[in-house]
Amino acid sequence: MHKAIGYRNASGVHVSLLVANIDSVICFYFFLKDVFNRYIAVIACSLLLWMLTSANVLGFAAHATQLLTPFVLGGILLFWKGLQKTNYSFFPDHHITQ
Repeated sequence: MHKAIGYRNASGVHVSLLVANIDSVICFYFFLKDVFNRYIAVIACSLLLWMLTSANVLGFAAHATQLLTPFVLGGILLFWKGLQKTNYSFFPDHHITQ
């Protein structure tokens, strides 16, 4: 998706970084809302947004860590949702016969 927007100029890089940061915050919010509560999730997401756009922390320069963060947080969220299930089987009800 980031290549579709294009890295031809600075505005394309900034738009793809904005999309990646918004995706990161959405995944982070749903994870924290599930673990703690909505109030803590909102506070933590606002601090994350501040850090992502702060020039002293990460800035708006499109580091590789910022572009990979949505995938990492999405994986953590899916892993957490998987742990919440009571059924831990990875395969359907196929029994190994010996």
